[in-house]
Amino acid sequence: MFCPAGSTLREDTAMIDISKGSKIAEFYKGQTLFITGASGFMGKVLLEKILYACPGIVRIYILVRPKRGKSPQTRLEEMAKLPLFHRVHKERPHAFEKVVLVNGDVTMDDLGLSSEDRTLLEKEVTVVFHGAATLRLEAILKDAVEMNLNGTWRILQLCKKMSRLKVDTTSNFHICFRMSRVLVHLSTAFCHCDYEELEERMYPCAVNPHDVMRCCQWMEPAMLESITPS
Repeated sequence: MFCPAGSTLREDTAMIDISKGSKIAEFYKGQTLFITGASGFMGKVLLEKILYACPGIVRIYILVRPKRGKSPQTRLEEMAKLPLFHRVHKERPHAFEKVVLVNGDVTMDDLGLSSEDRTLLEKEVTVVFHGAATLRLEAILKDAVEMNLNGTWRILQLCKKMSRLKVDTTSNFHICFRMSRVLVHLSTAFCHCDYEELEERMYPCAVNPHDVMRCCQWMEPAMLESITPS
């Protein structure tokens, strides 16, 4: 069902674009995607929508790590059987052949990628969706920073080496559809849960995120918890 990284698709898997006239489908026509967090709630919804509504996509690379004793391959196979993907299997029977599993983890150095997979992503990817994150509000600060801050930083380092991807470093991760190639960071408004009302704008950080990342590298978890506001 899923293609191993580095494999090629059969020529007869091309589908008729019934989304003709859709600006979104037209934008993604001919694009190669890299998605982190595809096994999460929003990630699954994103993957299903792309597979169903954007048949012109060339390939979708998905970063998946082992979890609870299950291999990345097993996790993807189980995900593909969810009711969410029923219409994809029914109306786009070859769509999942465009999904390519990439073993990795945003909490690991170099995302835990093999040299072959890293080279492949750097050469082919045109659009990146970064959605891997911990959403647990009670998560230990050190773990949350490792996943959400350091993980995003590692994704940015990879994106800088993607020859077909343009990163707008002035947009602060906003979606930039005016660009031909994009990096989309899926964040959450709950990052500012201390605000009674949230507007659709970027809010200033209370502390320098790089300082937080550095502190979490050398401070023990107990020390971090003792200085973290409740």
